[in-house]
Amino acid sequence: IAAGAGFCSFRVMNQDVRAIAEGMERFAKGALDSHIAPPSVEELHVITTTANRMASELNEQIQLITQQRNELDAILLSIEDAMIVVDREQRLLRMNRAAAGILRADPLAVYGKPLFELVRSTALLRRLEQLLAGQEQPEEELLMIVLEERSYRVRGAALIGMKNNREGAVL
Repeated sequence: IAAGAGFCSFRVMNQDVRAIAEGMERFAKGALDSHIAPPSVEELHVITTTANRMASELNEQIQLITQQRNELDAILLSIEDAMIVVDREQRLLRMNRAAAGILRADPLAVYGKPLFELVRSTALLRRLEQLLAGQEQPEEELLMIVLEERSYRVRGAALIGMKNNREGAVL
């Protein structure tokens, strides 16, 4: 009798563990709005409650980040001055329409490319290196050649990460 009860208990727990594993797989695949059904074994209830709460909070954070990114994109597009955002390796992360016009580049096509492939101005690239190295400079006039000689006033700011390190720059 004890062996039979133990086997039944094992089967129920095994089913609960499978259901939890399947739910966690759904979470891993991005279905953070799904939930794991409460198990019949009380000891596993804490696991499912915690996993469901974690998935719900993660889903909320992703929605918030998506909303903030969309707001940032709208702001970037509305700025009339040219704006370029690069990471610490000087790869292009974002540019607005004005910058795309000056550089004669499709922002999606050049995403992730090193800025030196788009801009041949050594003065601008040197300014960017200084900015990334923490050597803030006052605004200065720089000459960039993009099909025709034109002079642009460039200002820059470092992008500071969560650990107070320089993650990139905005020009």
